[in-house]
Amino acid sequence: MLLQKIGRSVASARKRASLSVARLAEAANVGEGAVIALERGEPGMMASELDRIAVALGVAPAALLRGELVELRSPSVFLRHQAAMDMRDADLGRLDAAMVEGRLCSELGARIGDDSSSWRMRTFEPKAARGAHTAQEGYGLAREVRRAIGASAEPLGDVRELVESRFGVPVLVTDLASTKVTALSLRDMLGAAIVLNGKDGERARNPALARVHVLHELCHVLFDPSKGGLHLVVDEGEGSKESRAEKRARAFAAEMLLPEEGLRRLFPGARTVSDRVAASDMVAKAKVHFGTPHEIAANHLANLGLVSPELREWLVANKAKVGKASIGTNLPRAGEPSHLLRLLVARAHDQGEITDGEARHALRLDTVDPLPWGTG
Repeated sequence: MLLQKIGRSVASARKRASLSVARLAEAANVGEGAVIALERGEPGMMASELDRIAVALGVAPAALLRGELVELRSPSVFLRHQAAMDMRDADLGRLDAAMVEGRLCSELGARIGDDSSSWRMRTFEPKAARGAHTAQEGYGLAREVRRAIGASAEPLGDVRELVESRFGVPVLVTDLASTKVTALSLRDMLGAAIVLNGKDGERARNPALARVHVLHELCHVLFDPSKGGLHLVVDEGEGSKESRAEKRARAFAAEMLLPEEGLRRLFPGARTVSDRVAASDMVAKAKVHFGTPHEIAANHLANLGLVSPELREWLVANKAKVGKASIGTNLPRAGEPSHLLRLLVARAHDQGEITDGEARHALRLDTVDPLPWGTG
């Protein structure tokens, strides 16, 4: 019965899109006979082929597996990158895969009663960055988010785990051909995902940057408005909506990592420090306590007036007295499913919401591969 329902849905979507069987087969890279058999409700099509048919029809693959048609809108894509932009066509398929994973996490979460993704969309409303005070706006949004998760002042633990468990957004690591893109995020009405570039040499040398990138992208996911499609956030130039959004996201990440309330608890009664030694000690203590890169700690303390802005450049350059950040980020290996997807698949399988085959398909395993939790 399910195969017949899927077949009817495919036929309906194909006709609505004015596609012939041949055109759909070509777009999905499957045989014409396989499409005809599918529309008749006959078995034989692999899950990966059905996924490609769903993408070609512009419908959600997970929903089509249930015989349902859920139209997909083009996702919004937010890119964090270096001064020169080099988004390569070779990465478009990787963006599609990340968006599919984001949607699948939302879908599985809903099926097992985890409403993190829907809570995110209900609680935080996208709003354009406006005016000349976008940094202050970013600080305010970070405080709003911290209040919502009940952590107004304390150091955040593993931000990857935080973003996945509280906001339902998977964090992936992907080797991108676009070498200047350090991180990106994608969002549509059905899900969201954050991707870090596995080839980011700067992050490899300074792992604490992962915390900055993940929270920076979280700001884009939660608050950047977009009608869909490729939305570029360029980290250069002043005055444009894009540069304001990027400045807001940088401030958001800094305040999420180093909350002013927490800093004032760490340094009670502190006034603006102008002595180099004392200021350097403050930066070192803040960096280790809150788990941030040195530059973020130095700049944020200067922005908040805890150390003299005149010492900013000297503090950024002077790392001699600063220890290593003590809070790490447990990321998946490049090209592997996110920790969130693994967790949701295991829970959905345990609750009988998905079959062994569906679990393997979601985790990109071959049919002969054992499930990672040792059953099936």
